[in-house]
Amino acid sequence: MRLHRPTTSAEAQSWRRQYRERAGGAAPFASGADAGIPGTAAGQAATVSAAELLLLHDKTGQISPGYEADMILLPANPLDDIMALQDVLL
Repeated sequence: MRLHRPTTSAEAQSWRRQYRERAGGAAPFASGADAGIPGTAAGQAATVSAAELLLLHDKTGQISPGYEADMILLPANPLDDIMALQDVLL
């Protein structure tokens, strides 16, 4: 399975417009690994791709100096075991 993300600013704006028109802006976005999506792809969808879609890639979406981030503590590496995300320690 290949994930698709907007490749241009115009495409990202189009996706946001379609979302607002179809969902009235009230439907939540979600990402997950329950459909056979590898953990790394699910993680990318929830971070880097989401930031790019929302045109926030210069502020968030990765762990780098100067970027905003919420951190969680997990008992295991979610890249090795995506189920580790179900047991957030902090």
